[in-house]
Amino acid sequence: MSNLSLSPCSPDIKAEKERIRVQIRHLLVKLGPERPLVGKQAALWEAGLRRLRDSDTARLNREIDRYNLVVPMMREQLFHFALDAEAKRILDEPPVRKDEGDTAKEKVMRKIVDQKKAAGNTIAELLRKMFRLLGEMKGVDQVAQDIKKCDTKPGESETKRAKQ
Repeated sequence: MSNLSLSPCSPDIKAEKERIRVQIRHLLVKLGPERPLVGKQAALWEAGLRRLRDSDTARLNREIDRYNLVVPMMREQLFHFALDAEAKRILDEPPVRKDEGDTAKEKVMRKIVDQKKAAGNTIAELLRKMFRLLGEMKGVDQVAQDIKKCDTKPGESETKRAKQ
């Protein structure tokens, strides 16, 4: 059974693609800022890409194949993740220093987590969060009083309402 879900804009497939991109960038950061990659650096680059191609990319592309079997419309189909094209694009980006690599990785991972959280929000969750925040800002008693104020009918005073 697969860990990735099969939905049209599957955050899991998107997250997996982004995770592979982060791994490519991390590999490149480990190799240093010198370009073009030559000798030992080129061999390590190719070995890292081969490892990604054989494991993560192969698994992702199987998930995409499964997704494409479920989705009947051609315009909804997904393309395989092209590791070599992504690696070339990332290799052509300006070099990143070793100490900057982790912060860039953290930013990408934080963005993925935020997207997953946003995808999971429903109206009920939104309302719960809103009331929780309101409660934290004003205090629960003040929120209850505000709700009672909203329940009063036009022309009815609060004193009359309190007597009932």
